[in-house]
Amino acid sequence: MPAGGGVRALLANRRFLALWSAQILTQVAGNAALYALTLLVFADSGRSSTAVSFLFIAFLVPAVVLSLPAGVIVDRVDRRLVLVVSNGLRAAAFAAILVAPGELVLVYVAVLVVAAATTLFIPAEAAMIPRVTAPDQLLAANGLFTFTLQAAFAAGFAVVGPLAVTVAGPAATVGLAAILYLVATVLCLILPSARAESGEGRRSVRREIMEGIVVVRTDALVRWPLILLAWTASLIGIVGVVGPELAVEVLGLRESDFILLVLPIAGGLVLGIGFIAIAGTRVPRRALILFGLAGLTVGLVLLALIRTIGGLVGGSPTMLVAIAIPVTALFGAAYPLVAAPAQTILQEVLADELRGRVFSVLNAFVSAASLVPILIVGPAADAMGIPAVVGACAVVTVLLLIRSIVAAPALRPHDPAASDPGRSR
Repeated sequence: MPAGGGVRALLANRRFLALWSAQILTQVAGNAALYALTLLVFADSGRSSTAVSFLFIAFLVPAVVLSLPAGVIVDRVDRRLVLVVSNGLRAAAFAAILVAPGELVLVYVAVLVVAAATTLFIPAEAAMIPRVTAPDQLLAANGLFTFTLQAAFAAGFAVVGPLAVTVAGPAATVGLAAILYLVATVLCLILPSARAESGEGRRSVRREIMEGIVVVRTDALVRWPLILLAWTASLIGIVGVVGPELAVEVLGLRESDFILLVLPIAGGLVLGIGFIAIAGTRVPRRALILFGLAGLTVGLVLLALIRTIGGLVGGSPTMLVAIAIPVTALFGAAYPLVAAPAQTILQEVLADELRGRVFSVLNAFVSAASLVPILIVGPAADAMGIPAVVGACAVVTVLLLIRSIVAAPALRPHDPAASDPGRSR
């Protein structure tokens, strides 16, 4: 493989390019399909946010249940085989939805299959990166994969998904996702065989998993960023669940006009990431988190009161949308100000020999913590209305803001931004 640690050398590496391209295709496909299925389920269920909640639950449950054993499976079989099979399963599952797009049970089952395959794909992909890159390319390779993970959400959920739905409809968008997964399957065939070395046995694996759980339970410097990551992930899921109903019932739009809320969130996300890139090395992690939580709180409060505010200036759908766009942009910009430094704190406080097992535990915990509010929010929105649900989210966020202010001194000794202003993420 080509030597050198830069991006140019990576892009000249045929095997890395295949793996990276597969990541781009699968991330864009998954997020575009999620956007389309959100609208499909909302419409086919008679505009029920509860039905949309079940959709998000189907995406999350396998991550909660299978994350830890998936890591064991990946370490026992050929990782190329895992990548090929998981992509093939996802392509087949989305294609199955096209057989009967109005059957919600089939949609939920297909989504469960997709989510289960994804829990295998993620650790296999991460384990494959060192196999297709030179040692001095690893840092650049992981940087590209991290950037792609963030950019693909905006590209899939805010651009490709809405555009495909507008042009061809939700069912065709799901079909497009199936095709993208099929192409990713072919790309993974180019990768080298990557059978893991024999491990220490199932008992050793369980012992290491328990060690990671103990670290999360006993170390506040690990536990608190985890809580922040879990809540911000929950908020994204909550917005996805109530978004179509917010567009229809509060703003007076169509379900497909949900894009008018998604695009400003994506734009705000880019602004927030840009701010971190420019000023993140000069601003302490704690300050970024506090600013982010404050921004999320303000955004949620304004969303909860948007109909009242709009009534003061006429209350037309156009006026409500004009108010909603900057509010949702603020929400999008505030999100990375919490999530990025919280993730960075975890990376900095964990010992290198603990990172792998603890992050596998964190993935399961974050998925579980994200599932609870999403399970509740759909029925709550149907029963009490969108403003009450969004207002409750604002209350939880402001409580986390207060707790973060109180907990900030505990993070100070471990905050490299305070002692090393030149250090970046």
